[in-house]
Formats: sequence, structure tokens, C-alpha cells
Amino acid sequence: MNKFLKGFFSMRMMALGLIVFLFAIAVATFLESIYNIQTAKLIIYNAIWFELLLVYLTISLIVNIFRYQMWKREKIAMFMFHISFIVILIGAGITRYVGFEGIMRLPEPDSQTGVLRPVDFIYSADPRLKVFIENKYIEETLYLSEQVKTNFKVDFNFPEKGKNIRVELINFQSKHIDSLIVNDTISDYVLDIVTGGKKSNYIAKNEFMMIGNYPLSFEKKDAMPGGIDIFNKDGKMMIRSGIEMKYLPMAQMQKIRQSGMDVPDSMFVTIPADTLVPFNTTTLYYIGEESFVFKEVINHARVMRVPSGRKDVGEDFVTLK
Repeated sequence: MNKFLKGFFSMRMMALGLIVFLFAIAVATFLESIYNIQTAKLIIYNAIWFELLLVYLTISLIVNIFRYQMWKREKIAMFMFHISFIVILIGAGITRYVGFEGIMRLPEPDSQTGVLRPVDFIYSADPRLKVFIENKYIEETLYLSEQVKTNFKVDFNFPEKGKNIRVELINFQSKHIDSLIVNDTISDYVLDIVTGGKKSNYIAKNEFMMIGNYPLSFEKKDAMPGGIDIFNKDGKMMIRSGIEMKYLPMAQMQKIRQSGMDVPDSMFVTIPADTLVPFNTTTLYYIGEESFVFKEVINHARVMRVPSGRKDVGEDFVTLK
């Protein structure tokens, strides 16, 4: 046993451990550059084998200090080298298990008074998932990567109601964008709703989008209260709003604007709340301060979420069950 321990904690094995450590850090750097920091943490930094490697290196350094009596004057340089590594590794362990990382944004002093507004919070560097169900709450650090499957499962128990609710991670998609796919083999169709004057939004059956703070849904099974619902009734598009809405055909609006006049409110047709009316194309609809236009129906089309292919384009999507 002594022979095994002597060989296991020898300078040669420690050098091999350092080589593995340096190689792992190099791989983690490439993973972070190609994918993101979360992928590097899942595969390298937060992996159990990497933690065991650092523990082994720390013990080996301590063992070799005593084995070679490095505290002696003639070996003081080697002693300081080993001690420095031990301090670094212990600090890394404390940071890993006790500390946390974040960003604190410090505002500039007030230009008039020179007073610096105090800041008492930071933005966590780790991604956090918060789940609220009635009066129960959970918050977990959750690293997500498309390259590594993450298991996340949490149960909420409501004994007073005899119910249990489980929240489970199904899928994670990084840097994806919604893309319109048009193909004759696709039997579905989507609506092209223009917002912001020029931005096309494609919405399919049983889906919804936001018009400002108002949800607009297309034949959604569980329609949202107070929102806008669109239906296909006998081949004709119909619309109903939970609050009052008004509209004006774009042709009339352009004719008035060409004359140099502002469009009077009297030109708009008001639709009372919860009234089902035809949903016409090339017509400007107003709900509150928000406006949108039904441009067209796109047949043989489907909206699919596809990778953008770039690190700085697209959004991250988490699917929970």
C-alpha cells in the first residue's frame, strides 16, 4: 500500500496530472469560444472528474512538500512554487463551493451634487431558473447547453388539494430564430401580421403573438382573456377583441395622407369588445396605442425554429413540461 501511495503521489504522476489539467483548460477555452461558457462549465469546469483532478493535485503538492522537505533554505524557490499552487487551488475551491460570481454596475456620480447612488445588488453570472406555483417557489442554478443533456426535475406537493405538480426540462435550443418555411408538401398555412409599420410576424394555428401588451392568437384552444382572437370561419378570417378596437382600410388612409391632411378619428370604424367581425387584409387595426395590419395568408407554410448559425444572432429557448 505504501508503495502504491508513493507512486500515486510521485512527482512524475503529479506532472502527468498537471498536463491533463492544462489540456482540460485548453479544451474548455475552445468550447467557450465555439459554443458558450455554460458548455465549458458542464463538460469541464463543473465536472466531477475535473474537481477530483484538482483535489489530487492539491494533495500531491502537499505530500511532495513534506517528502522532499522543501521548507529548507536551498529548496525555498520550489517551496514557494508549490505553496502558491496550493493557495490558488484552495481559493478556487472556496470560490466554487462557497462564493458566487456576478456583475455589479456602478453608476457615475450625479453631475450636480457629485453624490454616488449606492448599489446593493449584483447580476448573477450563473443562469437561474425560477418556478412559482401558487405560494410555492423554487430557484435553481441551471446550466444549459445543446451539446450536453441536463436533467432538471422538481416536484411541488399540494397535500391540501391532493395534487402534485412536476416541472421537468424537456429541451434547450441556443441561438435559434423563427424562420418561415414554404413548401408544396406542407399542408398548413400561416398568417402574416405586420407590426411596427414594417415587421412581418408569422402566426400559425393554436399559436399567439404579442401586440404590445395584448396577446393575439389564431384559433388557439385556450384563448387568452382580454386578448385578440382570430378564427377561420367557413373559409373567411374573422377577428374578435376582448377590448374595443378600431380599423381603417390602408387605401383610404393613403388617399387622405396624399392630400396632406391628417387622418381624422371619425374615419376609423370602431369595433365593440367581444364582437366578431371579418378580418380584412391591407387594413390598419388599432387596439389601445398599438397597431397592426393583416397582410396575407401564406399557404403551404410553417414557422420553424432553426439555428441562426451565429453566436450573436437569435435567442435561447427553454422547453419545460
